[in-house]
Amino acid sequence: MSETSERGALKLPARTARSASSLQRKNREASAPRTAPATPAQRETAPQAASPASRGRGVQVSGVIDPDVRAQARAAFRLLMVNEGTPTFSKFLENALAREIERAQRDYNGGEPFEPITENLRGGRPLGS
Repeated sequence: MSETSERGALKLPARTARSASSLQRKNREASAPRTAPATPAQRETAPQAASPASRGRGVQVSGVIDPDVRAQARAAFRLLMVNEGTPTFSKFLENALAREIERAQRDYNGGEPFEPITENLRGGRPLGS
């Protein structure tokens, strides 16, 4: 039923609380782009494990990179979006990170996954600079 507002005699319906994240998720699901099925070559080069972001539980990551690297990444993403169906810049970055992680695991950890690090990483300028 209606409630009387503190501002006067205006009757307003009771509000239901909804978090902004649930509304954003609903909007993302409704507007998810449809991509063409991957070719066999694309499936061979794609990371095999489902990532947290692809399961709907992504986390935000931030960092500072060289402007030229950013410009090249944006150009590469646009090309891959058109030619391979990479849906978002975030997915493009996630795939690039996954490939670098796989290389480091192979070269320095016998191909095994690294133990997760839960504490905050050191920020700021690199040591010795």
